[in-house]
Amino acid sequence: NLVLASMWTPPKGEGAAEGGGHGGMKLNPVDTTFYMALPTALFLCPPTFLMEHPTEWPGAGNDNLTDWGVLMKVIDLSPYTMNLVLLSGVFAAAYNLLQYALVQSLSATHAAFAGNFNKAATIMLSICLGLEHLPSGPWAFVMLGATLGNIGSFTGYSIVKGMERAPAKMAGDSLPEKTKV
Repeated sequence: NLVLASMWTPPKGEGAAEGGGHGGMKLNPVDTTFYMALPTALFLCPPTFLMEHPTEWPGAGNDNLTDWGVLMKVIDLSPYTMNLVLLSGVFAAAYNLLQYALVQSLSATHAAFAGNFNKAATIMLSICLGLEHLPSGPWAFVMLGATLGNIGSFTGYSIVKGMERAPAKMAGDSLPEKTKV
């Protein structure tokens, strides 16, 4: 979604007249986040009410509940939990604001790599702290290889980008806004 959003919010200083190629609407991160919120919510409404998921709650009655059914059950069992749900919405909006600000100041590619690195680091941290466990058999090596590969690819990408900037800084050239970190 970051790459798609970057089509409408190009980095500062880029536009159709300046060689940006797509012109863009040049929305700030707040506008981008909240203009995309309503279409996203509408897109997710049908699955929320129509798709059932298996539940393994003791005494839940029905083995399959929709997301709406799960929400109603949570409200029935612990109404104050909704405060945490609302708080997580505030944190999600703040996270999206940060992501779109990164897309505009860096690049969509760099922001996407950073997001994937964040997920890979979280997986490794949760495994190291014992919160999660590796799958059994050969899948443990596949998961470790994929996670470490993800971290390594972001590291390599960052090193290459840093090496591209180093000669320009030494020569005294200024880089376009898009490549500044």
